[in-house]
Amino acid sequence: MDNRSFELLWVRFGDRFLGALYHPPCPSYNTADLINFIDVCLTELSQYPHATIILAGDFNQLSDTDIVDCTGLISIVTQPTRAASYIDHIYVSCPVYSTVRVVKSLV
Repeated sequence: MDNRSFELLWVRFGDRFLGALYHPPCPSYNTADLINFIDVCLTELSQYPHATIILAGDFNQLSDTDIVDCTGLISIVTQPTRAASYIDHIYVSCPVYSTVRVVKSLV
């Protein structure tokens, strides 16, 4: 799968697939198209039934509920990542991390 409209890169590490996403605050595309594209990518990855899938990045105004409902992935970030906002997310196909910490920026 390749769509240059979206900033989404998938990398395979053994039996894990890591998706790194940047969704800008004012995208030039319809956000429903991005969610559909993520779903298509995960459908493609379903040919690896024992793989762990991790999708992480800057999701800006994308709804956490929309991503979870569409993908079936588990959201593991439970505290704001920028001021009071939940902008950066990590989604996993199965529990792989026991602790997730948000680090305050020095900037």
